[in-house]
Amino acid sequence: MAFKFGDRNGNLSGSQKGGSQKIVVGGDFASTLFGDATEAMFGKAWGGNDTLTGESRSNLAYGDSLNIFGHAVGGNDKIFGYGRFNSLFGDASTLSGYARGGNDRLTGHGTASGLYGDAKTMSGWSVGGNDILTGKALVNRLYGDAETMSGRARGGNDTLISSSGTDHMWGDAVEMLKGAKGGRDTFVFKRGGGNDYIYDFHKREDHIDLRAFGFKSFKKLQIEKIDTDGDGALDSSIVYFDAAHTSSVTVYNNLHLSKSDFYL
Repeated sequence: MAFKFGDRNGNLSGSQKGGSQKIVVGGDFASTLFGDATEAMFGKAWGGNDTLTGESRSNLAYGDSLNIFGHAVGGNDKIFGYGRFNSLFGDASTLSGYARGGNDRLTGHGTASGLYGDAKTMSGWSVGGNDILTGKALVNRLYGDAETMSGRARGGNDTLISSSGTDHMWGDAVEMLKGAKGGRDTFVFKRGGGNDYIYDFHKREDHIDLRAFGFKSFKKLQIEKIDTDGDGALDSSIVYFDAAHTSSVTVYNNLHLSKSDFYL
């Protein structure tokens, strides 16, 4: 297994700053990449603006470090996963305390990719960055901020971009515990896409960007109300991108999508 880091095999602490590195790892069964430190960033440490590229069969990449806490700040990183399986984290596995995530760009290719704009978990008073996630694998799971947000954690204003595969999308987090708050997110869809899913669309905060399709008006959209949990009650909406219904996005727990929810 390949293992590579940008600055420190250990911690960045105090007022230490990471450099801006270009790290490329490939040719192995599995690779793990860290933009700055392998263990943690804390105090007032600051991550560099790194570019990480994983080209092994399986890639695990952290833009800054495994854990970020205290008042540490993640860098503005670019992370690419070209393996069969990719798990990419814009900043760390955990953001806690008063840590802040950077404004990161993540792109996953291959068979399956999981893209986390900031971390797997965010807690305390941590704040996520304004990230851009692009899923180019056959199946993608895109988390604008984290999988779980708790405490007073705040999400960033993220952009999630769908491609030709199947995309499962959360602008903020799968599990948003009491006190945590998400950002204003944009879900972007293009021609040639598959059947995709948005699980946490918030009206008056988030938007669905369909400008690539050239719809003349909201009335041209084909929107159907559906029952997703099989209880006999309509609970969600599906938006079709073409007349043949070969590509679509299902917007969970939203029955009344309106013109203001879209960029056309």
